[in-house]
Amino acid sequence: MKKYSPVGALLLSIALVCACSDERTSERPGATTLPPAVGTRTAYRPSPAADLPPPQRHRFPPLEPLADAGADQRGIPHLRTFTSDDGLPLDAFWCGAMDSTGTLWFGSNGGGLVRYDGQAFVHFSLAEGLSDNVIMSLLPGRNGDLWIGTSMGGLMRYDGRSFKSWSDADGLPNRGVISLLEDRNGLLWIGTRRNGLSRWDGKAFTTFTAKDGLVGDWVHDILEAKDGTLWFATDLALCRYDGAHFTAYTTANGLPITTLQALAEDDSGAIWIGDYKGHLVRMRPGRNGTAPQFKLFDGLLFDAGRINRLRNVRGDIWAVTDGSGAWRLHKASLGTDRLQVSRLTTEQGLPAKTLEDIVVDRAGDIWIATNGGGLVHYRGEAFVNRPGLHVYGIAEKPTGGLWLVTNEGVRSLDSNALAVPSGAFNESLRAYAAARDQQGRILFGQDLPGS
Repeated sequence: MKKYSPVGALLLSIALVCACSDERTSERPGATTLPPAVGTRTAYRPSPAADLPPPQRHRFPPLEPLADAGADQRGIPHLRTFTSDDGLPLDAFWCGAMDSTGTLWFGSNGGGLVRYDGQAFVHFSLAEGLSDNVIMSLLPGRNGDLWIGTSMGGLMRYDGRSFKSWSDADGLPNRGVISLLEDRNGLLWIGTRRNGLSRWDGKAFTTFTAKDGLVGDWVHDILEAKDGTLWFATDLALCRYDGAHFTAYTTANGLPITTLQALAEDDSGAIWIGDYKGHLVRMRPGRNGTAPQFKLFDGLLFDAGRINRLRNVRGDIWAVTDGSGAWRLHKASLGTDRLQVSRLTTEQGLPAKTLEDIVVDRAGDIWIATNGGGLVHYRGEAFVNRPGLHVYGIAEKPTGGLWLVTNEGVRSLDSNALAVPSGAFNESLRAYAAARDQQGRILFGQDLPGS
């Protein structure tokens, strides 16, 4: 936390404010049993407001507005990158997820599994019981378990105490697990590399391939829509499963792209599809037996390679790509044929252009898993211009917002909205500095009367 020193004859009196925090089974024999939280623990306590690198390292250009992006998207992005220098096992990651406790999990490309609870990184590897250090997919289960898909080590489950694993010897069709989903009935769906789809009911695996109506051998992503329908993005088709039968959509019956990679559902129920070549498609599912409607947005993500992941983030659709950074499709435009998009790439401070996954934490911040640049904590457009407001000091709230001491008094900043606090925090409090102590109290420095 930056300390403020008196200048000249300025004397400071300190007003202390206690900051209140708002609440924002068949198993493989010989499973490895571990004590809780075993792993390589690296303490790190980032505070986006206080512990960011010096300002000159974060003077990025605004988010790049494209295709009618509004002026409100021109704020300054707030980024923090974590790498092996901060305790990560390496800088290349494939996937991420947040569990029901708010803990973040990240799967790396050769460095095992990483857990982040907001205060420290904990690293799990082969030494702690993983079957493979290359983690391709992660899924927090509803019962608190973490499901882990590996590149060559099959399927794993971590219950907070031990790892348990399943492979082809246990009925899994392939040891490469590249996508995972738990449906509303508690069934686990497993997308594999080269051997189709498998379903785990807690006792046995059931495999689905071409003979069952599944078109494609690589199942890259799985989505359960709001109506309970399951959708599968494969290397050859978009496949729909209604609980009894598969229906495949290919270029032969309306799907304008091939080699699908990623799926997301927007708030209206439309399905967004990304492919291996950077193409983006919106599908409005058919109702009462009618065919779905596909809309190709060709060239929208104009220099994107593969679309690695699509996520619904507070109504916006985010796409993370191979070589073109992250793209945000604004909610208000998703139902139109003229999308509003913004891009976040190395020009705005990302450490790499190849991004693999995107996770939203409990505070609403975005975490991006990069392939080669570590993990990125993105807080969005931190500020918008406010002409005439002079800011003398800043302190972060425990809840994630900011206190500002300005020429107009103390102000509260939350989600880009400035507010005048009630009570003691009004224009009569003329402060010139602010800080937060280790107990979470906010300290304001002000002139003594007559000084």
